[in-house]
Amino acid sequence: MLVNITVVTQNRLGLTRICLESLLPTIRGRDIRVTVVDNASTDGSLEYLKGLASCEPQVALYPLRRNMGVSVGANLGWASVEADYYLKLDNDIEIHKSDWLDKLIDLMEANPDVGMVAYKHCPWHRVTPVRLASGHMFLESEGCNGSCGLIPRAVHPKIG
Repeated sequence: MLVNITVVTQNRLGLTRICLESLLPTIRGRDIRVTVVDNASTDGSLEYLKGLASCEPQVALYPLRRNMGVSVGANLGWASVEADYYLKLDNDIEIHKSDWLDKLIDLMEANPDVGMVAYKHCPWHRVTPVRLASGHMFLESEGCNGSCGLIPRAVHPKIG
């Protein structure tokens, strides 16, 4: 099962470095691609990303000549790899647990009617606890947090 993790960047080199350097150890040797779309960074991010992509076979870099925004960048990244799952990861997210992605995938696999899963990491997001058909406890939200959200390939064409 192939997973495409798309990270959109625009400057913020320090945060991007923390994000990618915390992500990569959790995915090495797995069928996971990291697609980094850079929105014309001017702070050294592009040079860092070029170096990273040259020595990390799971990382592909798509530099843009001008800032196209997060949505365009995410869509370009997702379209670059035909994967079973797409995950948009904001470049200010730091990964702390090695099984973070497995938990999201397991939840999606056990609940094929769910269109997107994400981690709740902002205390102001209002959620309602629900039990899914699989028996998993889940926090349902009117809007799913897109900073670390996983969706199955079948959902992407439906939502655009």
